Amino acid sequence: MTSVFQTKDHGRNAETFRAEVCLVAITLAVFWQAHGFDFIHLDDAVHVLDNPHIQNGLTWSGIRWAFTADLFSDSAHADYWQPVTFLSRMLDIQLFGLNPSAHHLINLGYHILNTLLLFHVLRRMTTTNGWRAILGGWPPPRGGHPQWVPSEQATMGGWPPQVGGRQAGSVARSAMVAALFAVHPLRVESVVWIVERKDTLSGLFWILTMQAYWRYAMVPCLGRYVWVLVFFGLGLMSKPSLITLPVALLLMDYWPLNRWRVQSTVHSQQSTVHSPQLTCTDRQQTRRHGSWAVGCGLWTMDGEQQAMGMGSITRLILEKCPLIALSAISFAITWGSIAHSLRHGSAGAVVSNAAISYGQYLWKMIIPVNLAIFQPRPLASPSPGLALLSAILVAGISLGAVRTARRCPYFFTGWFWFIIGLLPVVGLSDIVMADRFTYLPSVGAFVALVWGVAEWTTEWRRRAIVLRIAAVTLIGGLMFLSWSQTRHWRNSLTVFDHALRVTSDNAEAHFNFAVALADAGKGDEAMEHYREALRIAPGIGNDSQAQHRFALALARAGRIEDAIVHYGLAIRLCPSIAEAHNNLANLLAERGRTEEAFVHWREAARIDPAYPEPRFNQARALALQGRKTEAEQLYLEVLKLDPGHVRARHNLGALWIEGGRVEEGIQQHLDALRIRPDSPGTHFSLGCVYFRTGKRTEAIQHWSEAVRLDASFADAHVMLGRALDEAGRGDEAIRHLEAALRLNPRLSQAENDLGLALCRQGQFEKAFDHFARACQIKPDFVEGLCNLANMSLQLNRPAESVSCCRQAIKIQPDSIQAHALLAAGLDQLGKRAEAARVAQKAAELARRQGRPDLARAIEEQTKLSAAERRGKK
Repeated sequence: MTSVFQTKDHGRNAETFRAEVCLVAITLAVFWQAHGFDFIHLDDAVHVLDNPHIQNGLTWSGIRWAFTADLFSDSAHADYWQPVTFLSRMLDIQLFGLNPSAHHLINLGYHILNTLLLFHVLRRMTTTNGWRAILGGWPPPRGGHPQWVPSEQATMGGWPPQVGGRQAGSVARSAMVAALFAVHPLRVESVVWIVERKDTLSGLFWILTMQAYWRYAMVPCLGRYVWVLVFFGLGLMSKPSLITLPVALLLMDYWPLNRWRVQSTVHSQQSTVHSPQLTCTDRQQTRRHGSWAVGCGLWTMDGEQQAMGMGSITRLILEKCPLIALSAISFAITWGSIAHSLRHGSAGAVVSNAAISYGQYLWKMIIPVNLAIFQPRPLASPSPGLALLSAILVAGISLGAVRTARRCPYFFTGWFWFIIGLLPVVGLSDIVMADRFTYLPSVGAFVALVWGVAEWTTEWRRRAIVLRIAAVTLIGGLMFLSWSQTRHWRNSLTVFDHALRVTSDNAEAHFNFAVALADAGKGDEAMEHYREALRIAPGIGNDSQAQHRFALALARAGRIEDAIVHYGLAIRLCPSIAEAHNNLANLLAERGRTEEAFVHWREAARIDPAYPEPRFNQARALALQGRKTEAEQLYLEVLKLDPGHVRARHNLGALWIEGGRVEEGIQQHLDALRIRPDSPGTHFSLGCVYFRTGKRTEAIQHWSEAVRLDASFADAHVMLGRALDEAGRGDEAIRHLEAALRLNPRLSQAENDLGLALCRQGQFEKAFDHFARACQIKPDFVEGLCNLANMSLQLNRPAESVSCCRQAIKIQPDSIQAHALLAAGLDQLGKRAEAARVAQKAAELARRQGRPDLARAIEEQTKLSAAERRGKK
């Protein structure tokens, strides 16, 4: 007889490959649209966009923060300890910057990977050959196999039915579970919301832990158990809700691993279980792993023959002790960071809300409609009738799962996987229900459903056709619902607007819609929704983080005074929000209230000594006040806290260049460029440094790179245009200056520089128009007024020239150019005596400002003009 272990199942390999392709295809069909979506201001801003600790990608200071945030101290940018998740975000920013498309695609990639791994882990767990796996030979070594096929009763106690040593239909069933997991509408929130990287990443480590545990269960040894611990530890550091995984593994011990049952080692004529004789290879493997297995109480020895004693649940629990210890540590760390923010209700309200939550989660899994990013908060006094109905439903199903555990072990494992997986996120009175909480628990429910349907329909006629049609119809319907739900996540406005349309009395949705509207510059509409949120839940006005987010949105919308008020509210409610102090100080400084700003900057630095922004902003303010030494010291402190702080390097380099330390200043800019080589701002700043130091070629190179990296960088277009014009590349200069004006028509300097470039090409009329627009945009623009006056002289419009010069002199009385041009204009108007007096004043100003050559040139020009007039007479 040919050994089943050596037979290659080409049909099964093809079936597996087809399943993989289908799983990837349906997942992409639903979620690919997300690559064009934006960040959602809720939490995306706190954890990604406005998180100063990850802004520079992977840095040593960022890594240190990731492992300490909410571990030893509370952080405004972390809701609990999740260092692996933070590191993954830093890697994203290191590779892709703050491009939302890339962040969305990475989330989608994790979800696809989780779907494929789940399929393979379920397939392997449910197709394991019983006796051979128990004896530690899975996958079997080549050669030396006993030629046998395990009997149905000897493998899994009669369950599941075996075909050729494998469970029938496990590929199709595993693929169906994976498909439900991939495209169910409850997945949308976890996949499409960038900040929910913690869901997809922790899901990856959950499934890898299952895979490692399966390998360990097949061959118990310390090396394989270490991998279980490693993956589980990484999962807890991605999201602490994985603390229930040891219980889930214990459930898997019951089914499909079948480790709760006892395999007899006693040979008897009445026994239906016959242990095969072990080969030399088997004995070697057993000796190698025996010490660890015996230590765990999982193996018994009887001469040459061994079998696994798996009847003691106590032993299986003891085996999980290291995992339980990790869960306890994670729970303690997490509770320390969130306990102060929880508002516990009465015991009755907590239990009632938990029962209602379980019922609603079940309903959403069956009827996944009207899903929203925010559900109304649990009630302080929930409906007793609804709570009782939900409790009876959950208790009834649980009792049925226990009573049918021997006949339907898959239902027992799947149902309690679902119940226990949700346990960390139900029962606390202020935790809102969320679709994302079902990311991993739903797998248990899907296993119970799929295996249950497959077994309950075994006697049906045309069973295969009916089940295939039902599966395609179900998956197709879920894909449509998920695709439709995903569309609402395009941006903050669409997602909160949808939440308001499918829920009622949703204070959080109103409040966050107000934040999104304010962020979009729609301040009046924002205030309406803010007032509605306060009407529904007056307590939301006492939420410091909510006030902080609203103030941030108002500031972005330009409503500075309103933003100052709400930052003040946030600080009064919670004085320890360092970011609120820093942001309020920035707005106060913008309003000229510098002394008040310094008070809040210092307080922010005191609250969070590792937060570099308050020191950076203080340094900028001190530099503007001319207190360069103090500013330099603060910039150095910022770089000590965060060596990757690019703006601090820019500003410190500029300070050193102004102070004569040119080479050191340039080095700071080069260091900033090494940190962020794809930063257009860094290239722009370095170009400015080279331009000021006379290195025009290098300046043009860096400004060109800035424009290449960001074609919408208007200031870089302006400076590049100016430098190209000075280098005699007038056509290129005009193209860049025109591009800058298309991006921002209010750039007076761009209008002025474009006028100069056109003037050098002899296009005086066009140049005159651009100089005139520059002066309209900025009436006190002395350089523009002088250029307009000069162009008026060229076009023989002396009166306009004189008017422009008088306006320039009124703004800047010591302008040599304005006086010289005024003298020329007056001379053209025939006002010789006044022209001579003004020319003499221009020469005196030139000498006073240390420019004797210019003074002599003005005097010579005056004499030459007088001689020309005498010659004409």
